[in-house]
Amino acid sequence: YKEAGKPPHRVSTSSPNSLPFKAHFNTPNLSSPLEPTIPHIPQSAMIIPSVQNILATGMALTGLTSTITKPHSVITKGKVLDFAVEECIDKDANQRCTKPFLVSKDTCYQLEWKTDGTLTHTTAEVRDAGSDEIVYYRDTNGEWTPEKGELVYIDFKPKVPATGNSTVYYKVYTCE
Repeated sequence: YKEAGKPPHRVSTSSPNSLPFKAHFNTPNLSSPLEPTIPHIPQSAMIIPSVQNILATGMALTGLTSTITKPHSVITKGKVLDFAVEECIDKDANQRCTKPFLVSKDTCYQLEWKTDGTLTHTTAEVRDAGSDEIVYYRDTNGEWTPEKGELVYIDFKPKVPATGNSTVYYKVYTCE
């Protein structure tokens, strides 16, 4: 919980009712031993990341995860509505993009999708999750090898006039 103007690791104890949970700061709670407690962290405390955090971050940044990932490992799959309405979540709360997923540099990914309907055609637009810029585009199922590791998502653009709002079933997995 972060208050404006205060560092993110400090929580104000001046108004505990404003917190979204009950916080106890080094004081015993006799009413319920099961409620979570938050220890007081002094401002001078240094938070040191674990070895696991450092290794995971390093692997993601260097693309080492691609050498650990088995061939045909499913990265993401599911169904969304096509991108006829150009928003990942439309006003009716329909999901129109995949959830973001991490890709590694120089790793081959197989993109497959099928759109419901008799006369439909959608294209896959792989976008950078931070900037929404298109980093890759395909008209048909096939392979993609990213030039860098990044967090991406896919939207499926309808290409046949007077169509749209169709369900798209997709799957992304590593190549052989």
